[in-house]
Amino acid sequence: MGHTFMWSLLAELDHSHQALPAGSRVTLFNDHDWTPELLESRCMEYGIHNLRVCHVKGDPRSRSEMQKLIDVTQFKGAFVVCDSLWGGDGGQFSGDGGLRLLSQAEMLSLDAAVLLVQLNIRLALEEAHHPNISIICEKLTYVGVTRFEDDARLPLGIAVNSASFAAKALTHVAVDPRFLQALLTLGMESDVTVQDVSAFAIEGEELSYMQLQARAASVRQIVMGYYRIPASVSEPLEMVVNPQGLEERSKLQVWNTGDHRCKLVTIAKKKDVHAARERGQYSGFGSVEASGCTADSSDLASAAPGAPASGSSSGGGEGPAEQLR
Repeated sequence: MGHTFMWSLLAELDHSHQALPAGSRVTLFNDHDWTPELLESRCMEYGIHNLRVCHVKGDPRSRSEMQKLIDVTQFKGAFVVCDSLWGGDGGQFSGDGGLRLLSQAEMLSLDAAVLLVQLNIRLALEEAHHPNISIICEKLTYVGVTRFEDDARLPLGIAVNSASFAAKALTHVAVDPRFLQALLTLGMESDVTVQDVSAFAIEGEELSYMQLQARAASVRQIVMGYYRIPASVSEPLEMVVNPQGLEERSKLQVWNTGDHRCKLVTIAKKKDVHAARERGQYSGFGSVEASGCTADSSDLASAAPGAPASGSSSGGGEGPAEQLR
């Protein structure tokens, strides 16, 4: 990385709105020949007074050097950024001491080096039986929208509380033991899938939870619950499993607001999920639209459970579930 960027980053950590607490220690681990006098002069130049900056000379790409020279369990977080020494002889230097990359191959090579350093840190923590720390990595190449810009996916740092979900599912079984039969098929004939609510609701359409259940049932799926992706990391991720009470389940609301934040947790046949994955029909974080869910919502049932889907015959003809087999 260039000198300007590195010291600007340290200055941000020292006295910006996102500054670290006074007295925090920052260790620079790289293969540069930096003396204590050089570090002190740079800190004075950039007004760094609240942080204790020290330097350890070594190659972070080498796991043996990392384990010998630093103790990763002593750190609360890590920044992994490209080093100008990683560019080899072919790299061209910019005015601030950084590398001027001219091709995607050079960028991918440095991305691989950043990933190697991250894995070295993770492995050292694992071998020391230490909890993971926050690691922020620089990335030079990416084609598409990253998780930082895509509001339709869970932001980094937010995880689904699977233990809480399991507890709610077991409570559901305790209240209604018939649901145990469906859960026992998970991983065998059926599996849990997360999909965008747009699979069953048109944007701006008002529906009740029971109407969503009816539409899912018309394509042989069971709605277990739902959650909404938070707008920021500070907001909690709350999952609702089987809303309680007739009033709550029959209340009309707009599920699909067009922001792709509302996700449904359903049980679907594994062959349907596999077929959807083969077609690449993913929607949102870790989700997939199961077979039959891509139909227009107007073709599905819009009434309460038990009402026939629109377009299905009232006589002896096949229902929607039979038609989709």
